[in-house]
Amino acid sequence: MGPLQRRIRRAINPISTGLTTRWLGAGRRQAPPRAPTPRASRALQEPPRATAYFGVPSPGDWIVPDGMRPGWEWLPEYGAHANLKAMPRWARAWYRTPLLDRYAYEWMWWHGGWSVLVPGNTPPAPPDSGVREPRRPKPNSPSGAAAVQHSDLPRT
Repeated sequence: MGPLQRRIRRAINPISTGLTTRWLGAGRRQAPPRAPTPRASRALQEPPRATAYFGVPSPGDWIVPDGMRPGWEWLPEYGAHANLKAMPRWARAWYRTPLLDRYAYEWMWWHGGWSVLVPGNTPPAPPDSGVREPRRPKPNSPSGAAAVQHSDLPRT
């Protein structure tokens, strides 16, 4: 946008705004003042309670109703948002493709691509992933090397 075009827009804007309000007969909207009710005055004194929402990966414990596409036609009670960073590149492109995206939404639901919002004061516990071996196992012997018994060695 050049400087001439910018000057023309700034010159026309107040005129067009005034004409629009005159044509529509709409002036500044004013609400009549109301007397405060006891409930409203109490609400003004107490700060509103904020509800914290935490994201839980889909599908979780939710059961999708029959005939509904999760993520497209159905979401849990408090909603969900897409977690595209957890999805591969081809799924992100599929998610943004018109007419085919409804199938991507469902695929993402079954593969943990949605963060389902859950209300609560503390974050939910992580899912139980079972027993895993440590990344750096500690040796059993105090010398730093595992003791090898002679019966474990192959005979030659």
